[in-house]
Amino acid sequence: MAAEESKIEKFISKTRSFFLKFHVQFLSVILAFIVCSLILLIVGYNPISVIVNIFIGSFVGKSNIGSTLVSMTTILLTGLSFLTSIKCGLFNIGMQGQFLMGAFLASLAGFAISLPAPLHIFLSVLAGTLGGVLWILPALLLKIRRDASVLLTTLMLSFIAPFFGLFLVRIPFNNPDTAVADTPYIRPSAELPRILPPSKLNIGFLISLVVAVILYVFLWKTEIGYKIRAVGFDKEASHFMGIDVSKYRGLGFVISGGLAGLAGSMQVLGVWGRFFMTEGRAGFSTAPGWMGIPVGLVGGLHPIGAMFSSLFFGALDSGFMYIDLFTNVPAPFAGVLLGTIVVIISTPLLIKYLGEKISSILGGSKWNSE
Repeated sequence: MAAEESKIEKFISKTRSFFLKFHVQFLSVILAFIVCSLILLIVGYNPISVIVNIFIGSFVGKSNIGSTLVSMTTILLTGLSFLTSIKCGLFNIGMQGQFLMGAFLASLAGFAISLPAPLHIFLSVLAGTLGGVLWILPALLLKIRRDASVLLTTLMLSFIAPFFGLFLVRIPFNNPDTAVADTPYIRPSAELPRILPPSKLNIGFLISLVVAVILYVFLWKTEIGYKIRAVGFDKEASHFMGIDVSKYRGLGFVISGGLAGLAGSMQVLGVWGRFFMTEGRAGFSTAPGWMGIPVGLVGGLHPIGAMFSSLFFGALDSGFMYIDLFTNVPAPFAGVLLGTIVVIISTPLLIKYLGEKISSILGGSKWNSE
């Protein structure tokens, strides 16, 4: 009897600890759906019907499940990119630009090179990852040379990326066989194999899960990962302990850019088959780079937590596309609802995170989020 009571007490204690750790996330999700339900009622829609259709569009049928997991793939990787930058102490919010450049270089390697399938896929994925790294390097160099805020420089680079991408697909790499601004289609040998036909779900989904696990092991179970997190938590104390702060912050920052570029390669090689632009914006259904911020925050800035939060946001994205197609809720309004949910969930978490860092600074521990 005593042993059973001890097990119950341990279970209750673990449940309480888990809730206290993620209570802001849970309450934010509930509040987001309450607010969206009120908005729907005000404009004359049935919120229960909309929520049911979101669930159907996310998890009922192979195509809908595949759509959810396809969305999850890219936003998981950009979420991992965001949380890695936070862990190293450099606030990267330019994942969208790194995503676009990764997508372009993956597309370039996909159509310009002819290789056997496994090698061609590997090289194209590597090119996409390199694209993200190259696009984040200017921000890192400006930080090193001029102590510029990486928050601002990565943000500005994300505004530059769509216009640079539009130039690339309209002039040097334009596809002459189409009327839109896009590159030629990648070769079949560069396409990621599908795993849930007839949906577009591909092995990129499995790659993203493996990357999340590897990142967890790297950051939490290795000496290098510990040093990256240490300099992000307190660079002054890390320097006092003999850790090369610049080296490990830079390494974490470069990894962050590479993960965002990897997300772009997954989108091109597994879903769209080429890189294309529309009116200066990426021709993708969502902006995975920007979605990486709420994914990382809701996931508790932890790779395993990011898996669950990316599934949640992937389901929302797929579900809102479904209600756009199969209900009388207009597409712009569906976008408003999705944006409302993202803002309500993300803002308290961001404020909580920044508040903790400000408290640590006022308490005498300096921390530089730039």
